Amino acid sequence: MNNRVLSELLGKILNANFLLYLTIGGLTALFYMGLIFVTVDLLDFQYQFGVSLSYFVATLFHFLANKKLTFQAEDDKLAQQVPRYVGVITLHYLTVLGVVSAFVSGFGISVYIASALAILLASGVGYILLKYWVFRG
Repeated sequence: MNNRVLSELLGKILNANFLLYLTIGGLTALFYMGLIFVTVDLLDFQYQFGVSLSYFVATLFHFLANKKLTFQAEDDKLAQQVPRYVGVITLHYLTVLGVVSAFVSGFGISVYIASALAILLASGVGYILLKYWVFRG
């Protein structure tokens, strides 16, 4: 792959739209942690239920925010988008788990550093899948 092709590919991925996607991902993570605080610490739910409820609500927020803001996808394709989105977040989870496992057990890297690297990798893949498969116009 020559430099021009690589430069064009990176230009298509690393744009304002991608930065919005990353921002929504960061807001989703903060929202998720806030929901855990509310459900577990304030409402005194068992942590398993609080984490599960928080994850579901945060994932719903992530889906809707990216659908409307990042990709400005049509509303009439929800039946097609939801199962594809579930597939993408499942792939995201498996990618993160695999990369973290490889870095921690294979290279002795800290689980926190490995998790950060894995999330960066999976987020790039997730963006491409959401843009060109889940929310394609």
